[in-house]
Amino acid sequence: MENRTINIDNRIKPKYIIIAVIIGFTVLTAYSSYRTVDPGHRGVLVTFGEVGDKIYAEGGPYFVIPYVQDIILMNVQTLKISTSTTASSADLQVVSTTIAVNYHVDPGQVNTVYQSLRLEYADRVIAPAIQESVKAGTAQFSAEELITKRATVRQVIQDDLLGRLQKYGIVIENVLIEDFDFSAAFNAAIEAKVRAEQEALEAERILDKKVVEAQQAIAVANGTAQAIRLVAQANADAILFEAEANAEALRIQKLEVTTLLNQFKAIEKWNGELPQFMGGDTIPFIDITSFIDEEVEAGNE
Repeated sequence: MENRTINIDNRIKPKYIIIAVIIGFTVLTAYSSYRTVDPGHRGVLVTFGEVGDKIYAEGGPYFVIPYVQDIILMNVQTLKISTSTTASSADLQVVSTTIAVNYHVDPGQVNTVYQSLRLEYADRVIAPAIQESVKAGTAQFSAEELITKRATVRQVIQDDLLGRLQKYGIVIENVLIEDFDFSAAFNAAIEAKVRAEQEALEAERILDKKVVEAQQAIAVANGTAQAIRLVAQANADAILFEAEANAEALRIQKLEVTTLLNQFKAIEKWNGELPQFMGGDTIPFIDITSFIDEEVEAGNE
């Protein structure tokens, strides 16, 4: 039986390598031309490093020319930046202020923001603008007003910051003053003033209480005096009424006695003859027949 040797050439032929390279390049190119924009972002088209006018909304897919074009993602969600700065108040008190700012990039201006600031807009313009706005706003108020007019101070700083960042395509949503920190001497002075005001308020409250109590005492005294006057008036009226009644009784008694006395005097002057007529100022007629009849009856007995 004849033995045969079979030689297997395990070497890969160059043409297959080239084909594999071409296929890989094609796949990589196809993959590189595919883009999506994440939620809360906008896409900026860049061609050979030059920023275009086209802005891509979130979603996709979007296709670009591989190795020529690219889509840069810009975050348009609300972001927060906190910073601390030291400034002087209107009365030259040193104030350390901690500010928190909520902001976002204007979705309609992401291309201009990227063109002028790239992705470093927070460090390049926002943080410095906050520093300047805080200093400008703090200088308008005294140290005490920074505490008592906190809402007004916050609005002044926010309005100033809006004007500084609007031109960069940065939208300020709100500004929060997290803390005002003053020197130890000023804090001690504020505490002393607050304590003095509280003591003054307490003294005023006590004074008001005493005034009310005095007014109540006066009202009670007036009421008592009025009651005494009414009782005295009632007693005086009763006494006067009794005196008038007694006087009237005496007058009536006197009138009766006077009438009887006049009659008695007339009897004494009577001569026993009956008057023929009565009139004028003559003595009133007195019927004495009853007296005569009584004497006759007494004699007959």
